[in-house]
Amino acid sequence: MNANEIQVGGTHYKDGGSFQHWDLVSEWNIGYLEGYATKYLFRWEKTETPLKDLTKSFHVTQKLMELARQGIRSCDNYAPDNVIESCLNMNKVRDEGARRACMVLLGKWGSPGTDENVLGDAAQSIQILIESVRQQIEQGLRDAEGRVIRPDVTGQKHPFGFDSTREA
Repeated sequence: MNANEIQVGGTHYKDGGSFQHWDLVSEWNIGYLEGYATKYLFRWEKTETPLKDLTKSFHVTQKLMELARQGIRSCDNYAPDNVIESCLNMNKVRDEGARRACMVLLGKWGSPGTDENVLGDAAQSIQILIESVRQQIEQGLRDAEGRVIRPDVTGQKHPFGFDSTREA
């Protein structure tokens, strides 16, 4: 059994199939902070703490921006756009803001000729996503952790259709 067939705590990575986030990061030798920030973007819609995952991703992206401004970090390794897109699709990353941020963070954000504000664009995409989730919490569409609330549309008193008020 290989490591991709095992998941400790949930299925948010294992559902990605044979090419998971860590495979992309390892194969293209992506930097620690880029990999750390994007792992939360890959999984946020599939975990029990989506708002926390997005907030962590934003925080790590802020650190990366800080280090890049200081000249301490640059984008030495990156994956080609088609590889990132394929991995996002395999791992069912559907949200456009999360996809946009991943394309920047896993792509060539610091290569010559790239706009220096591109990391800021990734951070802004994550921030917009966080605000959207917070609004959905206020509207009652998500719980306090940011999980989607799925209303009971069956109209049944019991989830399996059993009504204890009726005689058998």
